[in-house]
Amino acid sequence: LQVRVEHLGKDVICRHCAGRFEAFDASSGGVPPSESSLSLLARAEELIDSVNQGGSSSVGSI
Repeated sequence: LQVRVEHLGKDVICRHCAGRFEAFDASSGGVPPSESSLSLLARAEELIDSVNQGGSSSVGSI
């Protein structure tokens, strides 16, 4: 099952079976991410979205 980054660490409900579970990245070894990891992932998602929409961000050039 694939879920958006902003749903990681949250309780979600499957639209097909109505099962309730906590969304986390299975490739992380089966351990749900910490709050700091979630905030970092959420910020990364925001930056990706802003670039995809042609917006500017506060990230400097390298």
